[in-house]
Order: sequence, then C-alpha cells, then structure tokens
Amino acid sequence: MTGLDPVEEYEELLDIEALRKARAEDDGYRISLEDFLKQNP
Repeated sequence: MTGLDPVEEYEELLDIEALRKARAEDDGYRISLEDFLKQNP
C-alpha cells in the first residue's frame, strides 16, 4: 500500500494499464531514444 486512498490507488492501476495497452498498440512509428541515437550519431 502506498498510503493513497483506494480511489487514487485504483486510478494509478488504470494509468499503468493504459500505458501498457498504448505500448502494445504502438504502430511502430515511434522509436526508442537508443534507436534514434544509433540512426543519428
């Protein structure tokens, strides 16, 4: 428990789930910083 009230705790979980889903649905257009730096030395 992080000391948040239950509603805030639930909102945190939803945020984490939304981020996970967004990464899974990524169309590949965005690249990681490491990949960008490799391509643009």
